[in-house]
Amino acid sequence: MAKAEYTEAKKYALKTNDELLWTLQAAAAARAEGSFGESNQLFDKAEVFFKKARQKGAAGEVASGVAKVALSDASQRYRGEVHDGIMINLYKALNFMELKAWREARVELNRAYDRQRRAADFYKDEIADQEEKLNEKGKSINVDTLLDNPKFKNIHDVKAYGDYVIPMVNLIEIIYLSHRGSNDDNQRTKQSLERLVSMTSSLHMSKDFTLIKEKTWLIVENGQGPRKEEFRVDIPLSLFTGIKEVKYTGIAIPFLKKISSSSYDFQVNDESLDLITDMDRVIYAEFDRALKGIIFQAVTALVLKSVAQYAAYQAGGNSAAWLVAGFQALTTHADIRLWSALPKNFHLALIESGEFDLKAQGRRLRSFTTNGNKLVYVKITPQGILSHHITDLD
Repeated sequence: MAKAEYTEAKKYALKTNDELLWTLQAAAAARAEGSFGESNQLFDKAEVFFKKARQKGAAGEVASGVAKVALSDASQRYRGEVHDGIMINLYKALNFMELKAWREARVELNRAYDRQRRAADFYKDEIADQEEKLNEKGKSINVDTLLDNPKFKNIHDVKAYGDYVIPMVNLIEIIYLSHRGSNDDNQRTKQSLERLVSMTSSLHMSKDFTLIKEKTWLIVENGQGPRKEEFRVDIPLSLFTGIKEVKYTGIAIPFLKKISSSSYDFQVNDESLDLITDMDRVIYAEFDRALKGIIFQAVTALVLKSVAQYAAYQAGGNSAAWLVAGFQALTTHADIRLWSALPKNFHLALIESGEFDLKAQGRRLRSFTTNGNKLVYVKITPQGILSHHITDLD
């Protein structure tokens, strides 16, 4: 999708086996190519997979039986991240706005808000569950000691947006309520606007809306969010198992790496666009919250595999132990999958409708002419390939 070959990307995604991940990829490609109805059908399917995967739970997956001990995290079906669920509802709301299905758009915005509200406690509960699973086996580990590894340092102290909010949800709600809401929504619009400005310091959202007769909301979805890579950490099992005969004692952990974008410093009508949501920041902050759970899950699997390795040693000596150790090493991989169609960031300008140029680094990307109240949504790939669509808000 990075090269904007959206139709081919959608076809490829629909041929794959991972139900959630590739349905998300296909839904995003359908939206990018302008097939909004098809996109929402795919997002509906993805949401069913997402709910099913999240209800099952990662800790239960690891502890459910011996068969899963032989498998790496990456061999399991993709469970999705908390922000995936929020973005599903946000994109569905935007698609419904394109289709002028205003009631359905509001339902999706409400669902996105509800997901944000429930997200704050998700990882706290999951980490506690995974720690309990490890303790049930009579094992424990000091995760904070592992987090002292230098490769973890780049994700420490990442500041999330308040209460695990993705500000784009607030922005789209403000746009929706400003043009399709009723008088009963005035207080909610005001509260959402105040919250958005407090999170983003947006100059465009601080404007006096009453002075802009016909509004054009220009949103730029730019670049690609971070990718995951793997590195391995060796753990002396004797610290928490007492088993000295184990030959291989590694766990594989994912970490995030940012992807640079060719476009930045956006301007329109000599005004800079506001950074309204930094998705790198959202994803890094969530990963920071999830990291202890990821480590607990990896260690739990390591303990089970190592017990099997020790049993092989007792039954067949060193040769059997080395055979099992080799298999253990081959099946120890971090889950580095993520929804790669998500952008690096979102930018915003609120201007008077008319003729205007969108620029990046001082060069013109595209010219637009609008009248009435419009939402101009521009998508830019990491290579700078641009596509757009315009939503009539009247």
